[in-house]
Amino acid sequence: MTVKEEFKSDQVCVRWLESADKELPAPAILLDIEQLDIGVDAGDGRLPLECSLCAFCVMSVKTPSYELAVKGFAARLMKLLRHNNFKIDAVTLPKNITAEGVDFSPGKAGYICWAVTWQQTVYVGEDVWNSATIMPTEVKFRLQPDGCATDEDDYESL
Repeated sequence: MTVKEEFKSDQVCVRWLESADKELPAPAILLDIEQLDIGVDAGDGRLPLECSLCAFCVMSVKTPSYELAVKGFAARLMKLLRHNNFKIDAVTLPKNITAEGVDFSPGKAGYICWAVTWQQTVYVGEDVWNSATIMPTEVKFRLQPDGCATDEDDYESL
């Protein structure tokens, strides 16, 4: 399930954070990529981008019990993120999911915000091992190989 799907019934605005935002929607989840690093190489030719992500959970202070409500809002997002690669094979499961209150009201008073942060690796590019042209057609073995590749006649096919 995506973030938009999870929060659709609550009429939460879910979108990427834009620096030119003049109006601050609420309730909202504003997504941002805070940092990109090289992640763990899968050995398949793709670029592993370790993405540090942030979701700003924004609520109006006019929301009843807003201080508790925004924490529940953040916790609900954390639950959705946990074990979720959003059905994308090239994305790993999230790790280091945390949440904390932040001062986030660009030029606006009357909002409360908690930031949920996490890391996910996104593998970019083509997987060189997905090609049918490089799949082995025959596998051979030998019980006691002597390490000499020229002794192919001593190996048996599986």
